[in-house]
Amino acid sequence: MAERKDQGQGGGKQTIDSRCGAINGLMVEVIEGHIRFHFVDPDHRPTSEQARATQELIDLLNSYMK
Repeated sequence: MAERKDQGQGGGKQTIDSRCGAINGLMVEVIEGHIRFHFVDPDHRPTSEQARATQELIDLLNSYMK
């Protein structure tokens, strides 16, 4: 009987972990869109330095949120 109880609790943790992963993925997408739209003027082509800095910030965000 104790084994069944442990199995049920493990499934709950796995569900929570997967939902946290999904939320983090969504947050990354929203923040990346914010960076691309507000940090770099969408009406003007960014310089290579701006594009590189933007990509570095997004890469940092992705590595932090993993």
